[in-house]
Amino acid sequence: MSYEHSVLARKWRPKKFNELVGQQINITILKNIISSKKLHHAYLLTGSRGVGKTTIARIIAKALNCLNLKESEPCTTCKNCLEIDSGKFIDVIEVDAASNTGVDNVREIINNSQYSPTQGQYKIYIIDEVHMLSKPAFNSMLKTLEEPPSHIIFILATTDPQKIPITVLSRTLQLKLRNLTSYEIAEQLKFILQQESIEFEVPALDIIANCAKGSMRDALSLLDQIIAYSDKQIKEDIVRQMLGISDDSIIFKLLDAICALNGESLINLCQTIYNNGHDLENVLQNLNRILCEISLIQLVPNKKTDALNIYAQNIGVNDIQLYFEITNLALEQITKTADKYPIFIMTMLRMLAFNIGGCENQKTLLTTNYNLEQPTKTTISNIAPIQITTTQETIENPKKIFDGDWFKLIENLKPKLAHLYPFVANAQLVEFKDDIFVILVESGYKSSLNKKAITELSKVFTNFFEYDIQIKVDFANNLDNTLKIKINTEKTEAQLLANEAINKDLNLNKMIDLFSAKILPESIKPLI
Repeated sequence: MSYEHSVLARKWRPKKFNELVGQQINITILKNIISSKKLHHAYLLTGSRGVGKTTIARIIAKALNCLNLKESEPCTTCKNCLEIDSGKFIDVIEVDAASNTGVDNVREIINNSQYSPTQGQYKIYIIDEVHMLSKPAFNSMLKTLEEPPSHIIFILATTDPQKIPITVLSRTLQLKLRNLTSYEIAEQLKFILQQESIEFEVPALDIIANCAKGSMRDALSLLDQIIAYSDKQIKEDIVRQMLGISDDSIIFKLLDAICALNGESLINLCQTIYNNGHDLENVLQNLNRILCEISLIQLVPNKKTDALNIYAQNIGVNDIQLYFEITNLALEQITKTADKYPIFIMTMLRMLAFNIGGCENQKTLLTTNYNLEQPTKTTISNIAPIQITTTQETIENPKKIFDGDWFKLIENLKPKLAHLYPFVANAQLVEFKDDIFVILVESGYKSSLNKKAITELSKVFTNFFEYDIQIKVDFANNLDNTLKIKINTEKTEAQLLANEAINKDLNLNKMIDLFSAKILPESIKPLI
């Protein structure tokens, strides 16, 4: 079958119960009702737009009037089925309540409902968006719902059942249609494209499915647009470009800038995202999702070590929770304004402002001109240096000379290291000789610190020293002389000193005695 220029949502609209996607429970209920012939006089189909409410209503209408019904499924080929599909069946009346809200419209329906069906066994009224009817219109319908003629069946559909009077709700059989999962939508899109002989990339379909937000109709509408735009080539990069959808690499870059306390990089990145036409709401949604995944890893550790595990190990649990709430608030706000960029960039800067110490919880001030090129001060400059072997060649290098202070070097390189910072922060320098750094890294990073990452690391060191540096890496467990361990040790010591200072404070002790006050231990924070 070759692709013909027609609306996919119409062409591939299900015509039988078994063709419906994602509504198995409701399908089973309806097929059992039809097979047992224990029909209800009024059905209420609820659910968000595009999940199949009107489609199911038409299938019910066909099943009740089909001339060749088999196993509760309409044949779709008899005269009655064909006319219902084309909208020409006189005994199936579809009403748009959004356009016919008044009591006069409902009275006309009620008056006509008294007459027996002309062609089929049942006269069926499908009322879409029924919640739009006025209160007098509902009251007018109520009596008919209480004592309906045996040949009449009402099928009501709505996206907002809360606006329907309880007196009407109680007289209907309510079926709640759920939103489709992204997987279900993607699989249906794959099936349709295979039938249409259109080439596609699976990740492209996943993007479309996610954008559809549970609506198969929206997914097919997007697919129609992409087919027209891409000349029947459904590729991931084309879909991202057309829909302004970012990939996870952009999210990691944002997190890297926030972790590194690099305001200049963060602002430039936000501007690039905006200039490249990315959907800012989508970027926030992806960031929100990744923060959630990181939090899950922190609370339920995953044996698999990947990029998310690196962030989970190096961003505080409380920080991730705070960032998640910040993005939640932003997602609420960004839908209410046309100019989304101020909300987007302020959300990023808010995360930066609340980031007390970056990935390693080091307190750094963000200057007004975002000049983070100068190395930040470190409180661990007096550590015992490791044994370093140097050669005359490195000493005579006219550019820069490594003085053996590995921790100070890491702090100086922190803005440049970005996502590589956790590796070296959890590394121990073994030897420096002939322009080669030999380091030991915690074994947990073995699968992440691949050849590409080591090459990037060597490039950062080379750019800093201004001559070629090669990094050689080995892995070991339980390293005891890494920057992260030193930082954690200093934090613990600072916390102990802060606790001691509070306990010895005479004024606080007087307040405790006079007012039976109590100090919350978690509220004591050291001034670093």
